[in-house]
Amino acid sequence: MVKYIEHNHIVLRKARMDDLNDLYNNLWSSKEVAKYLFWKESDSLEEAKERLLRTIDYQSNNHGFVVALKDTDEAIGITGIYEYEPSSYRESGLCIGEKFQGNGYGKEMLEMLLYLAFEVFKAHKFRYSCITENVRSKNLCSKYGFKYYESKKEVRKWDNQEFMIDYFYLDKNKYFEYKHKG
Repeated sequence: MVKYIEHNHIVLRKARMDDLNDLYNNLWSSKEVAKYLFWKESDSLEEAKERLLRTIDYQSNNHGFVVALKDTDEAIGITGIYEYEPSSYRESGLCIGEKFQGNGYGKEMLEMLLYLAFEVFKAHKFRYSCITENVRSKNLCSKYGFKYYESKKEVRKWDNQEFMIDYFYLDKNKYFEYKHKG
């Protein structure tokens, strides 16, 4: 089980109880961030505490991570990957607090997830998905050579909101080709 990975400005690590205020203030209380995700924002610190306990439990047995600033260890997001079919991995979301967006952290997160999938877990394929309207997310995956595959309608459970989800794929050869170009 991978517990920690670092990049230039951020680290991926397992959630801890002392992340509560950071995750609540930077991520989970944001309506702006939640509009592109399938979870509802937290209305209170107590609700966020329950969410954090579930997150810690999930991350203890899965490749899920808190995204923290390398210099300060402030929790600014969450991400992860999982194997959805043999030798094929997908992200479980790339979530960054609104005030931290636009600083290249999404790029670093994706690079770390691709590294885990292709270099640590020896994946053959990586799937990336995002809500069609999330232009920043689509632009991010296209920079790495992901190819559009399909769109599907999905319903968010907590508010019955319908979304079109775009799916993109990257195979290991394209990953190493891109990485080699630097």
